[in-house]
Amino acid sequence: LSVKKKYIVSAIVPLHNSGNYIEETIQGILHQSIPFDEIIMIDGASTDNTVAIVKKYKKIKLIALKQDPERIAKRNIAWRASKGNIIAFIDSDLILVKDWLKEVLKGFDQGHVAVVDRRAVYQPKTYIAKMNDHFFDLRFTDRYKPFTAWVVQRDVLEKIGGLDESAIGFEDINLGNAIYAAGYDIYFAQKAIAYHKGEPTNFKTEMRRHFWFGSHALPYWKTRKPRGKQLKVALFSFLTALFFFQPFSALGLSFLLYLYVFYKDIFYWKMKLKYLFVHPFIAVASEYAYAWGVVYSFIKGPMTHARSSDAAVAKNVRTQ
Repeated sequence: LSVKKKYIVSAIVPLHNSGNYIEETIQGILHQSIPFDEIIMIDGASTDNTVAIVKKYKKIKLIALKQDPERIAKRNIAWRASKGNIIAFIDSDLILVKDWLKEVLKGFDQGHVAVVDRRAVYQPKTYIAKMNDHFFDLRFTDRYKPFTAWVVQRDVLEKIGGLDESAIGFEDINLGNAIYAAGYDIYFAQKAIAYHKGEPTNFKTEMRRHFWFGSHALPYWKTRKPRGKQLKVALFSFLTALFFFQPFSALGLSFLLYLYVFYKDIFYWKMKLKYLFVHPFIAVASEYAYAWGVVYSFIKGPMTHARSSDAAVAKNVRTQ
């Protein structure tokens, strides 16, 4: 059987006020070396020109909602309305390389039921953006062990009940957990590169992003057992709160964490010298931002603004 006949692939893209950047995403999806069989974009009551842009493309099926549910809910609505036996969840701020789907399907050819692609920073221009992109280059190698998934067989999605709509901000990790818990594994498509427009471009956006994730961690932890990294972050959050009124202890802890990251950057990651002294500082500060996001959610609940896609990304793109 040819790849086209063996797989029916549905691309699922959630939207909301994505007019400033969705056209480039559409072009990346449409111009694949192996085309998608179905492209579904689901819009949550956009007030800009998002719907008008999507309607220009006859190959795209548009689901227009009268309200704007969280994007996990949009994904669930769209994939259940799709016809594919392979479901590819694609964010509205991703630019796919031409062979993205071709590389993803190699994982299914090898018998895997789920695939995660390789992310990169879209046109990095600032120091922070270039540092993050460099870290992606060091991280996403042959030794990378996937713990998330974005492309999944339909029957597996049906078996695990779809995406958990309570895992806001952690939907990819939660999906990976469910896939492993069901006895499957995940394939890392190293050459399936997706350039992400929503990556932080400065210190402020870096901290705000981690704070947002921290503010949504508790609902996820309440419904899912923390695995590995999540458990460590939970412990770090506790230690941060413990040392809040003990600045010298907090300073000592920060210094030890800096040395730990610095050691890994030298001997494990082999990071470039121009990022070597700054990256550990950003990493430790990010963990503190995450931890205080957890504390914030105790007091006021999760932050309500968009994480990276939608309106926040449009602002990021204009400032690059």
